[in-house]
This record gives sequence, C-alpha cells and structure tokens, in this order.
Amino acid sequence: MNTDELIEQMQKDELEDAPLLSVIDAARFFGLKPQILYYYIRTGKLETETCNCGRKCVRREVVQQLLKVRDESARVRQGLPRIPAETQTEEDT
Repeated sequence: MNTDELIEQMQKDELEDAPLLSVIDAARFFGLKPQILYYYIRTGKLETETCNCGRKCVRREVVQQLLKVRDESARVRQGLPRIPAETQTEEDT
C-alpha cells in the first residue's frame, strides 16, 4: 500500500466514524454530487447543524435514511417491487 492509498483509507475511516459530516464530505461518502444534498437542504428534507468548526454539517444517519427512502421511491416509480424488510441487509438499515 503506497502513501496515497494509506491517506485515502485513513480519510475514509475518519468519515465512517464521524456523526456529523460537512455537505461535501457527506456527498463524497455516499457517492453523490453535493448539489443533491444542497437541494434536499433547500427543500427542507434535510436539516443542517452547525459544527464546532462553524460549517454547516449534516448527520450521517439522517442522510443515509433519506437516501434509503429516495431509492425505495425510485424503485416504486419504475414499477419494481419493494424490498421486503426481512431481506434487507444491515447496510440497508
């Protein structure tokens, strides 16, 4: 493992443990564009909190739940069946 890979892994581990993430870090963590999260903030679907550093941050668990609902809605709109609760993995919840 070279130095760049080590630094990237350390940053990823740090994000996984943090309860509050900046909007950009949250988007990076969940593989989204930051504009999507800013849209949810503007429409009131996602609330921000001010971190100790003074930046607007979002709770990782809230973003994860919002994306789960968004993915479920997309499945329904496409006519795909809902995923039964008993078949969901620990990552899905």
